[in-house]
This record gives sequence, structure tokens and C-alpha cells, in this order.
Amino acid sequence: MIRYRNDIDENTNIWFEGRGYNIGFIDDVKQLRVAAYCRVSTDNVAQSESLENQRQHYQEYINRHPNWQLARIYFDEGISGTKLNHRNALKELLADCHNHRIDLVITKSISRFARNTIDCLKYIRDLKAINVAIFFEKENINTMDAKGEVLITIMASLAQQESESLSQNVKLDLQYRYQQGKVLINHNHFLGYTKDKDGNLVIEPEEAKTVKQIFYSYLQGMTMKQIAESLKADGALTGGKKTNWHSSGIALILKNEKYMGDALLQKTYTVDFLTKKRVKNNGIMPQYYVENDHPAIIPKSVFMQVQNLIRWRHNGITTKNGKRRRINSKYCFSQRVYCGKCGDIFQRNMWYNPVKVAVWRCASRIKRSKKGRCCMIRNIKEPLLKTATLPSTS
Repeated sequence: MIRYRNDIDENTNIWFEGRGYNIGFIDDVKQLRVAAYCRVSTDNVAQSESLENQRQHYQEYINRHPNWQLARIYFDEGISGTKLNHRNALKELLADCHNHRIDLVITKSISRFARNTIDCLKYIRDLKAINVAIFFEKENINTMDAKGEVLITIMASLAQQESESLSQNVKLDLQYRYQQGKVLINHNHFLGYTKDKDGNLVIEPEEAKTVKQIFYSYLQGMTMKQIAESLKADGALTGGKKTNWHSSGIALILKNEKYMGDALLQKTYTVDFLTKKRVKNNGIMPQYYVENDHPAIIPKSVFMQVQNLIRWRHNGITTKNGKRRRINSKYCFSQRVYCGKCGDIFQRNMWYNPVKVAVWRCASRIKRSKKGRCCMIRNIKEPLLKTATLPSTS
């Protein structure tokens, strides 16, 4: 007597018979390797319990079938379903399917599998090409069914639309919070600050020392690269608790108004809810500025001095001969020695013949024009400059 199981339809049974399996018969069947995929989009306690319930459900579900063998239960926790980038469990599942370790994948619903219609159909078609079926419990859809792809396309589109609606609701909620002046800051990677039991930003003393060192070192003439190298040599930790400092990270700290107690809200915004791509807000979205929101590490006067110095170094200077020159405070004579003939700035170079020595040369002499060198003033060796400028010890 042939008996079909209630939880898998007849089309699925026919497909398995074609592969040498027969899940419609109770007696003497080849073992079918079955995997389950679970996902929750947030990592709070309620969702974690939901994930555990899903895992327990699939263990019992697969064990109820004597001709099924549990291959593995894959789960992603606290991951969005709109993109694959960070869904490591789904990546492993697809890889195992392509390595012929799995014959059937069971998952709760299309929205748990993927909220991106294009990605969802791509995964399904890739697995279908290697004879791996996916069964969606909630929708009761089997991808090997002739009508399955049509239904999946419709359901996946609805799941994507739902995700877009949720994303829009989150945007509106954030916009409302910004309008109310409520500052949302991820303190986990925010150097110098932590949060108290009430969720308020408070200064972390040891990290604040590093922040102050960065600001005052820049005011004393060090470049961002020099500051990064100095912190790396000292073993100071970044906001991410690492010792690998970069000049780009120093720049972000120096330009961050939160270190003087204020907060500019909505510096960036999401342009695509599927890719989660965020771009700099150059006026497309409204911005909100909140003053004295939290304790300051750097006085406002010092912060503004740093901003003026950043702009000055970026814009450069115009010399007496009308040339625009980049600011470089790396050496003690930078922006301090000018050409007496043409008025241009002197720049530092290294000579290696016959011995290594630093020389200062007029920028107009270094850079040739179509007519040749603009200035032929003699170069000055650095030791001579030091002798001429340092006070006599006698």
C-alpha cells in the first residue's frame, strides 16, 4: 500500500522518485540528506528564543521521517535578509549544496530565506540546476514544483515590499527622533566615551587622554600621519580596541564635533534599503545640530582652532610670486624659509651624493616650466640653516 506524507506534496515525491529516492513509501528507502535554514533579523532575547525554537522544530520535524537524515541546521542571528554579505550560514548552506552534501533544504518562509526578490530567485535557480529542492513551510511551496517559481516570485516580491515598508518606517522614526533632538550614538566604537546605566554618554578617562593627545599634537604642528604613527608606537587603542592607527582615522576624530559636546545628526543616510548603502548627506536630507548634548572632552575654543588649522593646511598658502603651495608642517623649517629672489617657499629634499644630506630648495627651482627653471637661487643645506637659526652656545 502506497502512503504519501501530508507535509510534502505529491510533486515533491515524484521528483525524489526520479532521483532514486522515494519519500512516499514507508518501507526500505534511500536516506535523504535534509538541511534546515533559520534566520532572525535582530539579536535581542525574544528573537534568540525564536531562533532556538526554530532549531528544535526542525530537529523534531526531520527526525519524524525515517528516510530522512539530518545533514545540518544552519542559522543566522541578528542578520538582515535583504543581502547576502554577512549571512555566513546561508553561504555555507549554498556551498554544501554545490558540494553535493544536501538533497533537500527546508525553511520556515520565503521572507526568512531572503527579502530580496532577485537574490531569492537566483539562489533557488542555482540549487534547482543541481537538483537540490527548497521547501517553504509557511507558503507550502516546493521549488521543484512546476508552479513553484511563479508563486515564489509573487511571494518574494511581497517580502521585499514588506522589507521596504519596514525600512521606511525606521527612517520616519529616526527623523522624528532627530527633530526632537534625541542623539543616537553607537558608543561601542566611540573613542573617549561609554554609556552609563541610564544610557547617557559619559567620558571614559583613559580613552579621553588619547583623544586629547590627538588634538593637542595636531595644534603643536604634527601631521595626521605623524600622530597615527606616534599612537601606534605607544600601543594606544583605537575606538575598535585595536592598535592599527591610520591618518584617515585621526582626521575623523579631529573633525568630530561630538568631542566638544555637540552633535550633528544625520551626517549620512541610506540610499538603498536592499544594499544598505549609506552616503554622505550633502543637503539631500535635513540635518539637525544639538548643542551641549553630552560632556565635552575638548573645549570648544580648542576644537575651533583645530578646524581652522585643518582648513589652512588643506587650502595651502599663496606665495609672493602668486604660486599656490601645499602646507607641510613635517619639518622644523616648513613654511618658515622663503626665497629672497622670487618670494616662493623653500621645500626640503634629500641628496645622496656623495653623502646623504637634507637640502632646502626654492619650489620654483624644483618645478620646471616650459621655459625651464623659474628661479635659479642656490640651494641651502639643512645644517647651515640650523647653524644660522639656532642660538650660539658660546
